[in-house]
Amino acid sequence: LTGSIPSEWGGLEDLKHFYLHENSLIGFLPTEFGNLKDLENFRAYNNQLSGNLPSEMGQLFKLEYFYMENNNLEGSIPPEFEKLTKLDALHIHKNNITGVITEGVCDLVYKFFLAEFISDCAGTKPEVICDCCTHCWA
Repeated sequence: LTGSIPSEWGGLEDLKHFYLHENSLIGFLPTEFGNLKDLENFRAYNNQLSGNLPSEMGQLFKLEYFYMENNNLEGSIPPEFEKLTKLDALHIHKNNITGVITEGVCDLVYKFFLAEFISDCAGTKPEVICDCCTHCWA
């Protein structure tokens, strides 16, 4: 697939699994994806998606897997992600995400089920400062 992700897909309220990895998708993640209340699995890795992670995705309380590695995302992880207490995997490495991972997001590792938290937090000048990441990329 090529092109951008239509914002209308945020209206697919019964969607549980979003698999569009390893395509040629461009553009931003629609903020309307915050409406996908039943979404459990989001995989859009190995594309060319850009922009910030929408804070509205912090409303996906059933989300267990979030794989967005190897895109062109930027900015920081929205603090709203600390509400995703069912997350088992959060892969955001190989992007342009920067900043310090908040204590609330780290609590997902320490107090809840987040078993895999991978970011660009290795090397002499890490892009992400993360005391709780389970794996770090340079």
